[in-house]
Amino acid sequence: MGKFFIFIGCLCFILFAESCYSRMDNLKISLSGRHAIQIEKNNNNKIYHFNIEINGYKVNCSGSKMILWGYPLNFNEGSPADNSYVLFDIAIDSVISSGLMSHGIFDAIYLKGNKRAFLGTGEGYLLYLDTGELIRANASIINQLDALTERCEKPIDWSYNRYPI
Repeated sequence: MGKFFIFIGCLCFILFAESCYSRMDNLKISLSGRHAIQIEKNNNNKIYHFNIEINGYKVNCSGSKMILWGYPLNFNEGSPADNSYVLFDIAIDSVISSGLMSHGIFDAIYLKGNKRAFLGTGEGYLLYLDTGELIRANASIINQLDALTERCEKPIDWSYNRYPI
């Protein structure tokens, strides 16, 4: 009886692992001009337009969320905001949040647990992936950033940075 449960457990693990990898293999992302992203998933292509000139984007390990950043299309000379970010849910094809920042954004780093991402700016901000809430990162997060970073093998098209550091 014990061998049966081990067999069932192994079978479930294999099926679950296969579904994770097949999701990664079926997701392709590319720029489509300066303001749009083309996403191909499950043999369906869609182009998504954003209100920014895209300087970069990064997808998390599960392939469910993407953070994009760049210059706002409607630049306001009276506002100190010179960069925008967009948190996009790939799984449901929807923007979770977007916002303006007075700092340049140079990178997005997903943290372990798939709950938060670190936006690399002059100071650093934490972006909550479920709600889109943005808060300033404290020194302890910044000091532990390498240990907290999500790690996985991703297809090369899951990230883009016009101005790599």
